[in-house]
Amino acid sequence: MSNERNDQARKQDLRKKFLKQRSEFSHQKHDSKICEHLLQLLKATNGVWGGYVNTSTEPNLSTVYKEAKHIKWAFPKVVGDDLQFLVPKNAANFVKSELGINEPSEISQAVAPNELTGILVPGVAFDSRGYRLGRGKAFYDRYLKDCSSRLIGVGYSVQLSQDDLPFEAHDVKMNVIVTDKEVLKIPA
Repeated sequence: MSNERNDQARKQDLRKKFLKQRSEFSHQKHDSKICEHLLQLLKATNGVWGGYVNTSTEPNLSTVYKEAKHIKWAFPKVVGDDLQFLVPKNAANFVKSELGINEPSEISQAVAPNELTGILVPGVAFDSRGYRLGRGKAFYDRYLKDCSSRLIGVGYSVQLSQDDLPFEAHDVKMNVIVTDKEVLKIPA
């Protein structure tokens, strides 16, 4: 139990560190590089992909959603303690959630986890093994455990930890991590 408490405390410290680094980072010039990398990765794929609507300190992927017209985009919505992905009818079908995040409205079409070809996954930090540190509510962890989609972690280079992040049995590894500086393919 003591070791688990230490891991939780370490995760909290790491969240603070990486959120601070991300908030101090100059976003706009790096967003375009992340979008370039993603568009290159996504050009040979199609189907339904999960994206996300960024917060003010996360990479803005609107260019990817506009330019990758061969992909149908679904976006996350928190329902109770769970995450679901919905395809909005149009750009106006988003509402601000209790968490302050733009989510698809109720009139959007739900997509089952097995219907997603891949998911662009935001995070607070990532490591070179493919592990992700989220905000601590485990919404993505619970959703991804039953998901066989290709998982692409998306963040700025300052969010790539030089050290291994602590992880638990339920944590799911990304297949690829995309930053403004690199595309890191994770060995299986």
